Formats: sequence, structure tokens, C-alpha cells
Amino acid sequence: MSITVRPTSPCISAVDAQTVDEGLRVIARKGATSIAQVLLQQQAPTRVCNVAAQLPSVGNNAYDLLEELRSAGVVARSGDHTAVSFALTDRGRALPPVHRALSEWSQRHFPLGPMTPAERIEDAARRLHPRRSTAVIQVLDAYGSRPMVDLAALVGMRAGYLHRRLATLHKDGLVTREAHRGAHYRLTAAGRALAPVYAAVERWYAHDAHGDGREPGR
Repeated sequence: MSITVRPTSPCISAVDAQTVDEGLRVIARKGATSIAQVLLQQQAPTRVCNVAAQLPSVGNNAYDLLEELRSAGVVARSGDHTAVSFALTDRGRALPPVHRALSEWSQRHFPLGPMTPAERIEDAARRLHPRRSTAVIQVLDAYGSRPMVDLAALVGMRAGYLHRRLATLHKDGLVTREAHRGAHYRLTAAGRALAPVYAAVERWYAHDAHGDGREPGR
């Protein structure tokens, strides 16, 4: 199979796909952006009940979500079981540029209905975070329009799995299917514009890849 590489956005191909996927999975958690934004405004560790009071949409799920974010190194926990508090780690405090990149990309390419800024950011991350989506987009960016059989070989993915992933990316507005060309796939304008988003996510998530999530100052 003879293939000519056509890199349209070098930054898309330059990022580490696994790092981007893992970072996006953290951000895509429902309520994660809202919690990070609330904690960013606090000068001291914040009780779970105070976080929940500011975010009715999170409500009773606040503690579980904070624990998930702690596992991802975004927040740190302090106090005992009677007075647990959470604060952002360095990784958590570094989120605003990533949120901004996701929000700007979403506003430019997806005319959505009424939603909060945090909901828009999470919607953008949700479109991008499914496992190995970044690798598929990198290949389409580098090689241009390709049939699925070529894509499967280039990405190193089983055809059945790739078909499901492409269907999801198509539904979310990142790829389009050219049926008149024998079912070739290519990136949409939104897909081709992902370089700054991927770069921001990779820079953020890789910065403290071995962080231990300790409370700031400890």
C-alpha cells in the first residue's frame, strides 16, 4: 500500500496520543470542571458540603467526584473523616489554559444550546476523550482521506473496533464519511482545528505525570 503523508497540522501529530486521551478522560467527567472552578476561587481547603452547596447539579455526588479527581492528581484531601476538605493541587491549578482551549474550540465549531461555560468545556472533552480517538484523528490529519481498511492498518486497530470509534467521531462532528469515494473518512473543520487543544491537554497532563496528589505545601 503506497501512502503519501500530508501533515496539515504538525502539532496534532506531535502530541502523545495516550497522554492526551488520559487527560481528556479526567476533564470529561461530569461536574469535574465545575468543581475545579469552585476550588480555584478558594484560598483554603474547602469542605465537601460547601462544594456541594455551590453546585446543585453535582449535589450528593460531590464527594465521589472529588475522590476521582484526587486519584487523577487534580485535588488533594486533608482532614479526618469528620471534616474532610479538598484543595486543588498544582495540576488542578494549571487547568484554566486547558479549559480555555476547549471552550474556544467548541464555540468556534459547535453552535450548542444554552449551557454554562463548564458544561461547554465538558461537552468538548466528551467529544474527544473516547479511548484511542486521538490516534485516529492523528492518522487522518497526517494521511488525509482514507478508507477504513487503510485506517485500521495505520492505527493498528481491529476493523470492528475502529468502525465503532469512527461512528462516534462522526456523530460528534469530528470526521465525515465520503460515501461517494468508497466510504473514505476525513476530518471535519473541527477535527482539523484540534492542534491547540491537544497541545494544551498534553502540556497540562504530562507536566506532573508522577505527582502524588498531596495537599499543597506538604
